[in-house]
Amino acid sequence: MHINSNHSNIAFGREIDFCRDWLNLKSIRACWYSRPVIIERILQRLVEVAQTPYARAVKNLQDSSVSAMPPSGSILKTKYAHIKMGAGDIVVTKKQLINSCFEYFLHWIFCLSAIIFVKNDRKCMLHSVLIYGIGGENVFKDGSDEGLIEYFRLGPIRALRGDGPFFIEYSRCARSLINECFTYSKRPHVTLLRTAKFGIFGRIRLLALHCSSIFSFGFCMLKNPVYSLISRDFAYAAIFSEMDRRGFIDSVIFTTTNVLSQPLWTRAFINAKVHMIWYSQSQQIISYQPDFLVSDMPGLRWIRVDVHWVWTNTYAKYLRSLISRGIVEAVGPVVWSVPEISNPANQEIQVIVFDVPPFSDQVALECGEISNYFNPKNLTLFIEDLLKLKKRLESIFVLPVVLVVKMKRNYNPAYDLKYYKYLEMLGALGQIRLVSCTSNIYSLISTGRLVIAYPFTSPAYIADSLGVPSIYYDPTDAIFRNDFPDDASMIEFAAGSEQLFDKALSALNRYKFERM
Repeated sequence: MHINSNHSNIAFGREIDFCRDWLNLKSIRACWYSRPVIIERILQRLVEVAQTPYARAVKNLQDSSVSAMPPSGSILKTKYAHIKMGAGDIVVTKKQLINSCFEYFLHWIFCLSAIIFVKNDRKCMLHSVLIYGIGGENVFKDGSDEGLIEYFRLGPIRALRGDGPFFIEYSRCARSLINECFTYSKRPHVTLLRTAKFGIFGRIRLLALHCSSIFSFGFCMLKNPVYSLISRDFAYAAIFSEMDRRGFIDSVIFTTTNVLSQPLWTRAFINAKVHMIWYSQSQQIISYQPDFLVSDMPGLRWIRVDVHWVWTNTYAKYLRSLISRGIVEAVGPVVWSVPEISNPANQEIQVIVFDVPPFSDQVALECGEISNYFNPKNLTLFIEDLLKLKKRLESIFVLPVVLVVKMKRNYNPAYDLKYYKYLEMLGALGQIRLVSCTSNIYSLISTGRLVIAYPFTSPAYIADSLGVPSIYYDPTDAIFRNDFPDDASMIEFAAGSEQLFDKALSALNRYKFERM
């Protein structure tokens, strides 16, 4: 049997369950957090640090023709802890213990300075919204945050429609020139802490709580050194507990960027609400023929927020099956900008193409995946088959067919450079039309008569919301469909070049009949 990422993820999930049983026997309440809250956060952290070492172990066994998972009783060694397979025993390395203590004190002192050194601000900071993970390219476009502010006001997510103030994670400190309620900084919670109007006695109380928290942390570390895995979270315990109690925080908003890690302090709010905005719906492991085995991303079941904002009702149902707590709202595509709609050209047929960045098997393994569907060979075949499709469609419709390719991301060293140069060459030869990664996706899709996307990227759902037919195309004919469209969706799936041609022809004929 050929083992792929789904086999590895399912087996790894069982090992995390063993760790949960072990933690239930070893854990104590600490600072402001109950045992269940601490255990869930440690398990989430274990997934974060152990998934890649586990995948490496599986791959090594597979390469040695063993084709099996790490056996019970063996030790999985990670940078942060050692885990006994089949038992769940966790041993923190001495180096990790020292590093964690240093990290705790570093962040504890950082919080201490924010308590003491106050920044004056005339505005009231009650009911503030802390936002993490939007991404710098979506915050300031052409030097202005006007588009983001407009999306907050007019977009589908109710949690963003309030009056603020909003403290938004960004690479540098800045204040909006359009709306003074929008503040940007590397650490929004620290900015709020420095500007919040506690008063002198409130600051003294907060200082006392912060100082006492160090003894609680020290005690729990002596009881169970595994707590060192989340030492940074404990450093912020007092400030978040007090800001929540005083009403300075209305809500904390995370995005898909933070899907694998929500700090301890977000799990124990009394008043504030925690939201997760899913700006992508591709959080699913590729499933292969012939075993048709399906697995979930190992970290998904440890997410703990009050409200999820997702794209489709089908994905909402999927999340509810994994996560027992929290409300899941389906609101349509989330792209951080208000839709801009254009009209398709009549003198040509534009097919809008969405790829994904290709990367090597080694890069995939570093992300915990032992099977790499996003390798350069597959992506190159994807483009080559689209070029062949272009010629066949031109001969049928007697119109130019333009492949408008929007790469998902610009090049970085983790991606395959040859693929990017290949697309640049095709663009220079006029065989495809490359557009910027930051182009307005609504405007781009609305100019097309068909969208073809690499499985299972999110733009197909945006096309669906605009009434533009779309196809997920698998050039390998090796996977099966495993996405999250709603019942009335126009999204198709094609495996192999002949299915692609048939479904593209059917979609364009229907579109021509309805729209031309």
